Amino acid sequence: PNLRLLCLHGHGGTPERLCGSLEVFFQSILNGRAGTGATGLADAIGDGDALPLAVECRCVSGPLAEASRREGGRQWWRYDEDGYGDRPVDWAEMELATTKLAEQLEMAQEAGVPF
Repeated sequence: PNLRLLCLHGHGGTPERLCGSLEVFFQSILNGRAGTGATGLADAIGDGDALPLAVECRCVSGPLAEASRREGGRQWWRYDEDGYGDRPVDWAEMELATTKLAEQLEMAQEAGVPF
């Protein structure tokens, strides 16, 4: 792939939904929209014989369930009632989330396909 993305969904989102949307979006920018005659960056920077540029999204699922917004939804950390995120448990959940992201980046590096 020519463009590799590590994507993080919002609170209550799902990785499948985000990756599906982003891959379509970036494919249309890079390669134009099918059936419209619109050209993308591949044609603009190429010599006219450019191969389509590939996009690969890897979406990581948040570690905590968040079913109140969307069934199957995930989140990275929870907020207390007033929404400040200043309780010790909030910080522990944020640490859990950042550790998960660090592990994903390390696994990709070790596999030789960093994002």
